[in-house]
Amino acid sequence: MKLNKIFAIALAALTLTACSDDDDSGMNTASGVTVNFETATLSLEETDGLVKIPVKVTGKTNGKISMNVTVTEVGQTPAKEDIHYLLTDKRLIIGEGQDVGYIELKVVNDRFLNDDRKFDLAITNVSGATKGQTSTCQVTIKDNDALLYGRLQGSWTMNGLDPFEDDEVPTVCMATVSGVNPGEEGYGEELTISFRAVGDSNTYSFKAYLTQYSDGTPALAVPLGQVMLADYNYGNGTYILDILLYALDLYEGGAYSRGTLAIDINEDESQLIWPEQYALMGYAMAQNGTGGYLGGLGYWNGYYDVTWDRE
Repeated sequence: MKLNKIFAIALAALTLTACSDDDDSGMNTASGVTVNFETATLSLEETDGLVKIPVKVTGKTNGKISMNVTVTEVGQTPAKEDIHYLLTDKRLIIGEGQDVGYIELKVVNDRFLNDDRKFDLAITNVSGATKGQTSTCQVTIKDNDALLYGRLQGSWTMNGLDPFEDDEVPTVCMATVSGVNPGEEGYGEELTISFRAVGDSNTYSFKAYLTQYSDGTPALAVPLGQVMLADYNYGNGTYILDILLYALDLYEGGAYSRGTLAIDINEDESQLIWPEQYALMGYAMAQNGTGGYLGGLGYWNGYYDVTWDRE
C-alpha cells in the first residue's frame, strides 16, 4: 500500500484525546500528578491497523496536561516511522479530570517476511504533570508473513462483470480481509471479508476459510447462506431484512444458498478469484413475519468473473 494512502487512512480515523489545542492556557497546577504508559512493553500484530496506546494520569487535576512523544528505533531490524507504523499526532492533550489519554498509531501490514520490529515510544516535554517511572514503552510489531493466513490479510478491491449488461462494473468496493488473533479459536483458518459497496453506507461481511485443493493448491472456502448484513431497514421501516450470501449459476440460471464456493488464490497472492460460473449474490430475506424473499428486491448485487485485487 502506498504511503499516501496509509496516511489518508490514519488521519481519517483520528480520534485522539489530543486535539489542535496548542496553547498553554488552563494547564493543571495541582501537585502530585504524574503520567505513565499503561505498560512498559507492548506487542502488536502487523494486522492490528489503528491502535490506541493509553497514557494514564495519576492524581487529581484542575486543568489540562500536555506532552509530546518521541520515537527511537531499536535493534538490528527496527520499526521505522512512516514505513512500518505511522503516528497520527506527536502531541497529546489530556483534559481536566480525565484519567487517560491515547497516543494513536497505524501499523503498516506489509507482505515481506522479516524479523519482528521494535521501537521505543517516550513521553517528553510534559506540562501540567511530571513523568512517572513508566514514561517509555517499547513497542514490538510482530511479523505475520510466515503464514499465508497472515499474508492474505489487508486491503483489497473487488471488481467484476455485470451479468445483465455483460459489461465491466466500475470498482465495486473496497474490502478488508481480517483474521483471528493468535491463540483464539479459528486462528490460521477463519477469515472475515468486510466491505462496502459503492454508494452504500452499510458494511457487509462474510466468513471464508483457508483450505486447499487435492493437489495442495491453497484456496478459500466460502459457505453459502451466511448473513452478510442483519436487520437491514428497508422501505422506511416497512421491512427488516437479512441480506444473505447466495450464488448464481449463470449457465443454469438458478440461485442457491447451500454448499460452499471456492475462491482461488493466484500464484503471487495478489488476486482472489471467484470461479467464472458464480456470481456473488445477496438475496433479501424478509424478517417481518411475511417470510420468504421480498419480491421485487430480488438480489442485492450480482457479478461474475469476480476478482479481489490487492491494494
